[in-house]
Amino acid sequence: MLTKFIISTFGFNPSIGGLTVLHKLSHMLNEHGYESYLAHSRDFGIDHASSNVPFVTSPRYNTKLVTDDVLDNINDYVIIYPESWVGNYLGGNKVVRWILSPPEQHKVVTWSDDDLWFWYSTMYSSTSLNSNKYTKDADNHLTVEEFYRDIFRNNPHIQRDINSWTLRKATNKVNSSDFIHDHDSVFISYEAAGDMVWLNEIFNRSNKFYSYDTYTFLNVQALMCGADSIVVPSQNLSHDEFISYGKYNKFIAYGLSDLERAKNERIEFDDFIQSQETESINQLHLFVEKCNDYLKTKG
Repeated sequence: MLTKFIISTFGFNPSIGGLTVLHKLSHMLNEHGYESYLAHSRDFGIDHASSNVPFVTSPRYNTKLVTDDVLDNINDYVIIYPESWVGNYLGGNKVVRWILSPPEQHKVVTWSDDDLWFWYSTMYSSTSLNSNKYTKDADNHLTVEEFYRDIFRNNPHIQRDINSWTLRKATNKVNSSDFIHDHDSVFISYEAAGDMVWLNEIFNRSNKFYSYDTYTFLNVQALMCGADSIVVPSQNLSHDEFISYGKYNKFIAYGLSDLERAKNERIEFDDFIQSQETESINQLHLFVEKCNDYLKTKG
């Protein structure tokens, strides 16, 4: 059984969803009887915005760093690269590409045709977001959830006296003329999203949270704190596409005119969150099974 994994990543950062789920995946594998190590991508010459950040792990997670002994036996391990990594710098012959956002052609062309793909969300293989129309292994899904339910919760004792907003991945893509939030709304920067205690307070004080990023987990965290979560519509994504691409999107308003529909859906939100935590574990075991079935033939 190929139940040993190496996950390429940078240090843990709660404000960056991709890094969070990479570390959480390693934790889940170790907690459920498999063997997983984190490989600091910077040590192997990978350049990234997070390269100069010290490599830290989360005290919440059961994770361990790759050792020289592991690297000396690299072909005994399945290597997991996120979609933003090029090539195969670790050099192993068993490679999984975990597609955490729409894949970019100039990176995909550096991968091997033999690599196994897993998609974090079906929306990333959609024609609206996936401009190169990649469909490889479209039935393979692996979604890792980290809700921080001990932090993000609706506090009825906090007065809702503000609105809030964020740009996230829409930075430099949205003009101020497109803004629909109130001018005195509290701005949540990319970095500030890592301060979860502060973020929980802001969301509990918010009547409405506006996101110009079509897909960010802040939309879900705002809902967990009782705020109305509103994604500002994109010209490239219709309402029906938005609802169908993300499993939480039915609880989120796609524009102010969609707010009433989203509020009606929210009566099922808490139960749905709990069901997704269970589903995440089910997907983990299926992920390992598919890795075994496909990659054990590579020797």
